[in-house]
Parts: sequence; C-alpha cells; structure tokens
Amino acid sequence: MDLNVVKKNNRSVILNVLRDRGCLSRKDIADITGLSPGAVTTISNEMLSEGALIEVGTASGNGRAGRKKILLDINKKHRFIIGINIEKENTIISISNLSLEMLTTTRIKTNSRTDPERFLEEIVEESKSLLWKLDISKSSVLGIGVGIAGKVDSVNGVSEYAYGVWNKSVKVREILEALYNIPVVVENNVRGLALAEVNCSKERNLKNFIFIKHGPGIGAAIIIDKKLLYGANNMAGEIGHIIVNVDGYECSCGQRGCLETTISSKRIISQVRKWFSKEKTPRIYQNCNGAPEKVDIDTIFKTYFMESDDSITYTQHEDEIRELIEEVIFYLALGIVNLIKMIDPENLVFYGEIFKYKKLMGLLNDKIETLLRSSGLKSQLHTSCLEFTSPSIGGLSIALEHLFFETGAIYKT
Repeated sequence: MDLNVVKKNNRSVILNVLRDRGCLSRKDIADITGLSPGAVTTISNEMLSEGALIEVGTASGNGRAGRKKILLDINKKHRFIIGINIEKENTIISISNLSLEMLTTTRIKTNSRTDPERFLEEIVEESKSLLWKLDISKSSVLGIGVGIAGKVDSVNGVSEYAYGVWNKSVKVREILEALYNIPVVVENNVRGLALAEVNCSKERNLKNFIFIKHGPGIGAAIIIDKKLLYGANNMAGEIGHIIVNVDGYECSCGQRGCLETTISSKRIISQVRKWFSKEKTPRIYQNCNGAPEKVDIDTIFKTYFMESDDSITYTQHEDEIRELIEEVIFYLALGIVNLIKMIDPENLVFYGEIFKYKKLMGLLNDKIETLLRSSGLKSQLHTSCLEFTSPSIGGLSIALEHLFFETGAIYKT
C-alpha cells in the first residue's frame, strides 16, 4: 500500500478518536486505535507542529508514582470553515471553527432568476465580507461546504437538479473553487444536516437513523453506522418524492402526488392565507396582527398546538385548518412508515419548526404506530439537537468531515 495513504489513514484514525472520546494521552490513543506507541508519537508530534493538535494539560498515569500523561486534543482554532445552505427562498452563509462553533452568520435571498454563476459570485463576496469582519485570512480557511436542496452529485460537486432554485445542472464546486481557490465540497442539504446530527449529538450516540427535515419541503437522509447511505443511484432517502396520491398535485420534480406536494410549508401556508380574515380565522388573525404576509408555518402550528382548552369553539375555517394539519400528519406518517419498512432504523430524528410541538409529535407517533400496527416507537423518535442551529451547520459539517477528518488534516497545496 502507498505509504502516503497509510499515513493519511493513521492521522484520520487519531483525529476521529479524539473527536469521539475527547482529549487523550498518546498511550490512550495507541491502546484505543491499535496503532503502535511509536507511530502515535510520530504522527501526533507531526500534527502538533502543524497546529492541528494541541496539548491541553496532564492526567495521572498508571505507571510509576508522580508520572503524568500529557493530553492531546484537536486544535479547534487551527482552521476555519465556510458553510453555505442554499434553498428556494433563502441562502445562509456561516463561518465556524473546527468544533462547529458558529462565529458569524448571514442570510441573503436566493436569486433563482439570475445565472447560477452570478449568484455563486454573490455568495463568495458575502463570505469574504464575513471573513474580513472576523479578521480571518483565506489561508486559515479549511474550505467551503455547500448544502443545497435537490439532487446532488457529491462526488463531482454538481447540483443536478435543485428544485425551485435552478432548472439546470450546475457545477457548484468547479465554479466556487475557480472563484475562491480553496477546496469545496457539495452535498444535498438534508444529508449535510444528518451528518451534523452525528457530529453534534454525541451524548445520544446515534449510529443508525433516518433524519427527516420539514420546511420548506420534506426530505430525509439515512445514516448507517454514522455514515451517509446514498444508494446505487444516489436516491436513498428521497422521501419528498415518494408518490402518495397518483391523482394529486403536480410536483416540481415532474411527478404527480409526491409527498412534498401534500405536506410542504408552501401548500399549508397558501391554503391558510385563502381563508385568512378576522371572521374566518380569528386566532391566526390575532397572532399575525391582521397581516396575511405574517402567516407562516410556525404561526399556524403554534395556534393549533399551544391551545390548552379543548372546549374552545372553532369557526368552520379553523376546523378546516385543523383538518388540514391532521392530513399533513397522516401523509407524513405514511411516508415515514414506508421508509421504516424498507430500512428498519434504530431511531428517527426530526428537524423543522413543526416538530417542536409535543402534541404534534404525540399525534405523529400514534399515527405511525397505527399504520405499522406496532407500539413502543416513542423511544425511537427524537427531535434534532440542531433545532436552534442555522441550517448552514450542514455545509460546515460536510466540509469538516471530508476536508479534515477524512484527509487526516492533510491539505491540498
């Protein structure tokens, strides 16, 4: 085997152990990884000199009295990452360190009317401005991670079809690397978030799960042994385009009756705005201060899941909104059940505004159990630990994984 490959793999092993276990001594690393003490010493000293690792103190050793073990850890300030999340309505750009601690974030409107190249130039200029404000040089940037809605060829860094964003294939990595001259990785945004869930939920120790994101559409990613499952044709987890009603609405993907057409935020908000008035929908009207443009998915679900008095009398249209929400829960459960029967995951993780309501999660659990004719699933359903984190955490995570941990912190020159 190529010695450079062996070196990269050994460095990667050490970095991953430190990520999973926290600070460790050289001896502990050798015991855990199976690498020889000499190899661990050589590699760790090399990464210390490069700045990828730091010494963080000492711990009592098991040898002779008074001997201390020097502890090593990843130097979270060694490099910085640019994370980008591109969806139909908004694009979010963030800067983080190697522990995924966000240092700054900005949001811009996704301009789907202009050429993709021009919009990507705008993203680059925004990210440069963020780096300048933080006084971070380009040489300190590990790379850029881009999460984008729709079908993505992550191997070649191509957005093959970003539903509602671009109507053509876009070579995102090639364009950004030419503009910025730093490494770029590109992934479907839901898969990026699922990878972030693995990185940010160590206390749960989730290894095998389906990650489900709602808003503005619906998407899923499958994690097996902490790794993304892509499938033979890169379609694993495409829950949004499972057909649930062959006579349903036309989807942006070209099919009819996709799950996304039934339960997307756009469909729910559009329907509620048709009914919106002081007389027809007084509760939502009050919560929006009479402004229909303020009707969003959070307001709708908050109105119907924060009410504690079951004796409240609803108007006809408010009852219809409740029926609409119940329909959303049913079709969501149906899509999830289809995935469960195919994958049989250990856990389900939910990301999105609607999943923060315990009552909704209870109804969803009940509906899933009814459709599966099984009980006891509640312990397997989790809301994401990323709930109050910017969606750009997905882009940050894929850059960290592919450009730091997988490479053993060996960078392109």
